[in-house]
Amino acid sequence: MGFSTTVSEVVLLIASVVLASGFSAQAIYAGLSLQSNIIQTIDTSKRDLNTRINIGYATVNETTTPRHFIIYAKNTGLMPIVDFSVIDVYVGEYG
Repeated sequence: MGFSTTVSEVVLLIASVVLASGFSAQAIYAGLSLQSNIIQTIDTSKRDLNTRINIGYATVNETTTPRHFIIYAKNTGLMPIVDFSVIDVYVGEYG
């Protein structure tokens, strides 16, 4: 009876170690996933805050058909703009 008790305790000990390892692995995975999401959100916010554009001059060239807008803009933010295909320009009344 003493030997079977020792074997059952060893089996329970191994099972508890395996379960604890599984729970800790899941907790680490969840923590790393949350950390990745937070880092991505902070990076996106930082990029948005570092992008600033000032309009220096804007007019309409009425001598051409169709009329064209002439807009001079200066990047005053900290982040350089390298891909102009992601820029949207909205033109309307001032104010």
